[in-house]
Amino acid sequence: MRLKTMRIGAWAWPLVTLIALAACSSQSQFSAADSWSPRWQETERLFIEGDIDGTLQQVEVLLNAGDSHAVRAAAWKMLILSGKSRGYFELSEAYETGAQENRAEVSAFRRAASTYRSRARLASLALAQMAAETDRHFGHVDTIPLDFPMPPGSTSPSSVVASVKVGRLTHQTQLTAAEEYSIRRAIVLTVCEAVKATSDRTAPDPGEGLAAHSPAIPKPRLLAVVGRVLYEQADLFAESRLNDPGKYALLLDLSERLLETSLLYQQQQTAGLELWQAELRNRRSLP
Repeated sequence: MRLKTMRIGAWAWPLVTLIALAACSSQSQFSAADSWSPRWQETERLFIEGDIDGTLQQVEVLLNAGDSHAVRAAAWKMLILSGKSRGYFELSEAYETGAQENRAEVSAFRRAASTYRSRARLASLALAQMAAETDRHFGHVDTIPLDFPMPPGSTSPSSVVASVKVGRLTHQTQLTAAEEYSIRRAIVLTVCEAVKATSDRTAPDPGEGLAAHSPAIPKPRLLAVVGRVLYEQADLFAESRLNDPGKYALLLDLSERLLETSLLYQQQQTAGLELWQAELRNRRSLP
């Protein structure tokens, strides 16, 4: 499935330049695992501690690893960006709703809503860029390992965000904590969606590896999750919010592309199973 370049091209942006890593001839004596594993372990530590921005910085570098580290880094970047875009969008909507409930402090609510929309916009567009490059990141793999432990967080909604929705503002410290909680929660929910974990329970302990749930997920499942997030986030650019028709169409185009790619893969798998079944019947019918 090819991108609809005539529609997307008008709003395309330059690709982010990846961090260049210096290379020397002596590196050839080391395997990829030897040279990149320490950085991967550092990235994992940051993720476990809930340092989401630090994790993103590390996976950006790991995209250059050129081996399984790069594949896993791309997957984690997609999942984290998906969670961040969802979390910020949820926060922006909560403050917008709160502004309608508390007219006395409408300016404070609207400022917060605008801030979170801007952050959701950045995360959504970064995710869209990743989605446009899925063939480069995952074209040679069928399954993707997700071996990070889960980040700290819960799938339960924030009580502070619930208060914001009804027009109540609390101390700034609590609001900041609620923001961090909401982003982590959105990431946990997105990862659970990708691994098909139960989404109505507290997240596993930070030390619990995702491999216990699913050693590797099918690539179409990851693409389907990202496609769904892009579909959701397109509303961010609707007329009633950021009012950017170009970005609205772009996210829907990419969402459709990922959906069709996932469906095509499933059809191929189904066709393969049906062929296998037919061959089994033919062999059983032989004398």
